[in-house]
Amino acid sequence: MNQSNDITEAGNSQANAARICIEKLLRKLPGTLVETAKSYGALVRRRVVKCARELILVLFIYATSDMSLRMLAASASAMGVASMSDQAWQKRVVACEPWLSCIAKETIPKFTNRQNKMFLGRSVRLLDGSNIQQAGKNGKRGGGTIRVHMCYDITEGRMGDMLVTDKHTPESVAIFFIETGVIYIADAGYGKGKNIAHIISRQADAIFRVTPNHLNLAKDGRGKSKIDMAKKLDIKADFLDFSCYVHTENRHYVPVRIVASRLPEEKALLAKERKIRSAKRRQTKKIRTATLVYAGWVILMTTLDDAYSAQDLLALYRARWQIELLFKRIKQSFDVSVLPAASLKHSKAMVLLWLILWSLTEQNALAMEICLLEKEADMTHYSPWAVQCFLFNQLKAIVNCLWAMCFDLETHALEAFQRLRNHRSSRSNQYAVFRFGC
Repeated sequence: MNQSNDITEAGNSQANAARICIEKLLRKLPGTLVETAKSYGALVRRRVVKCARELILVLFIYATSDMSLRMLAASASAMGVASMSDQAWQKRVVACEPWLSCIAKETIPKFTNRQNKMFLGRSVRLLDGSNIQQAGKNGKRGGGTIRVHMCYDITEGRMGDMLVTDKHTPESVAIFFIETGVIYIADAGYGKGKNIAHIISRQADAIFRVTPNHLNLAKDGRGKSKIDMAKKLDIKADFLDFSCYVHTENRHYVPVRIVASRLPEEKALLAKERKIRSAKRRQTKKIRTATLVYAGWVILMTTLDDAYSAQDLLALYRARWQIELLFKRIKQSFDVSVLPAASLKHSKAMVLLWLILWSLTEQNALAMEICLLEKEADMTHYSPWAVQCFLFNQLKAIVNCLWAMCFDLETHALEAFQRLRNHRSSRSNQYAVFRFGC
């Protein structure tokens, strides 16, 4: 009897500890959670799901586990959130997509007291997008594509703006809020004249990698004297740095600076081989000679003047890989390879949930950094990725601990059976026939 009481007390203490952790987690979410849930239509029928806090917890469980919607319905019922079918939960997840988008933007940690400017007193931000494939028939690739657009603040080490769209929204600076005085870095997907013009109109600066085949460069502002980049790169020097004009739209040209650096021979050869393989996949009959020339160079287009040396600009552009690593870590943490087959809104809701959870992890990582600095810990070997992955796994365990501790076999067995039973009622269940004599 004493042993049974000890086990019960231990279980209650663990459940209370889990609830305390959940309360800490919910306090990191926007304070307008209830108001936004109503305004964006996430809470329509309050007699079913009564609380926005409980709704977001159930959605977190769905995002951090391998649960099907039927399992989610059973878990939500055990938690006392709502007694809903799996079809009803599927509709609710889709209806929450606008609400989750609002939460994702407000959950991004914002640091106002940090003054660690990185590059000659300027803030630097990285722009990039990443695709996540949806499963098609038989769970294989071939469905739709979800695209995540993100702005990463490298001077603060945090996520900035983020947006989840379908594949038809191209990579463009126009979808982000461009701040005055900030330097924006992006790959060749953004390296177009109209993106440079948009950056200039916001009184900001840019460093974009470019493919000259996609640009119209000229020596003058009217575009009468065109520049042949293939001939420009036919030099023995390893660096090229000159000023020119790039076409934006409607015959309008803006001044830019082109900085090019020759790749090492081994990397240039690999880049050329990738271009050839890509042409074969597209069944292109003949690859242009200029394309192979450009493959041997890193070519940047920038609005920064000669106060910034070519070597500094090239070194700064190499920092762009940090946002690539960020996307990689997010996908690895959620074990994302292919999204399950679902509607576009359902898939967008799932990706938004992942980004919200990762934002919460970043907040915890920042709190841990502050705690270590206050304790005067040696930060020379500090690994932000290891810390974030550790804290993210802790967050997943806390969220899933909630439903597991709420479920009681005797109390919730019947409700769980009603949610988990086989939908194929027209076919005889052979297990039931032989095991129970049904």
